[in-house]
Amino acid sequence: MSHRLHALLNLLFYNDELQPFSSNKGIIAESGPASTPEYNMKQERKQLFLETMANAQLDASPLTKGYWDLSWVVAVYVSNRLPAHKDKGFLTRFELLWNKKPDVSHMRPFGCVGYCALSSANRKKMNPKAVKAIMVGYAEDRKAYLMLTSQTKKFIVSRDV
Repeated sequence: MSHRLHALLNLLFYNDELQPFSSNKGIIAESGPASTPEYNMKQERKQLFLETMANAQLDASPLTKGYWDLSWVVAVYVSNRLPAHKDKGFLTRFELLWNKKPDVSHMRPFGCVGYCALSSANRKKMNPKAVKAIMVGYAEDRKAYLMLTSQTKKFIVSRDV
């Protein structure tokens, strides 16, 4: 398991701050017996949905299967902004949690090519003003994209794409 996915799972399932937050929102954590997926029908279906979405994103992108963890994170991000079940009034999971409509105008396809503008401090007079990169996610702490540079394979968090 990659370090990034392990950190994400720790944040989602083992975070001490999540328990009081979940309780305040009326979310009850229930667990069934070990090795009995039939007890977790909703969770199993959701996991299959996310797996299918993540695989479809990877297949449509120029990236290799080595980036599956980033594809999963984007699949969860997109899934939380899709309308939920009719019992919930077709509101998104984001709306149900935060009581406001999500802004989806910034969303782009996973793996699309973009050009990240370089700041004037990071370039010289006759050098390129942007670098070619592939969108592999969204920044967690601000409205920006997580980009993977084509040549150096380094991650850049940029709003100017």
